[in-house]
Amino acid sequence: MNPLPPASPAQCVVLKMDDLDVHWWREWKKLTDLVIAEDVAAGLGIFARSLVQGDPEYDAWIGTIAPDPRFELWFHGWTGHGPNGEPGMEFKGTPPDYQRNAFERSREALLTRCDLVMRTYSEHWHGGDETTAKLVAEDPFL
Repeated sequence: MNPLPPASPAQCVVLKMDDLDVHWWREWKKLTDLVIAEDVAAGLGIFARSLVQGDPEYDAWIGTIAPDPRFELWFHGWTGHGPNGEPGMEFKGTPPDYQRNAFERSREALLTRCDLVMRTYSEHWHGGDETTAKLVAEDPFL
């Protein structure tokens, strides 16, 4: 039996979380508190509509993590849902105007509410489609 190789002196763990939304931000706060306490980094995929729903506690919390360099807020969708409320189908088989609207509204919310330019996008579990790929390719910041 071969012994295990020695551990690498510099190990890396990537914390990439998605589906950040106003209705469960307190659970996410436990993660962000840990990230801050351990002084590590994390990427948080946000449904941007949450930034305009008017929850003062959520807005205050987002206001503390958005400028913190340990966190990247990345675009995961406006709501995550298709036009008829289909979970995860915001960017899969939906009309081009529907997808473009999600990108534009999200870009505006991240910029006006968090002073962030949308630089990263990641799809839902159903993925995107040709329209989504075109929108990402056309975006000068992604």
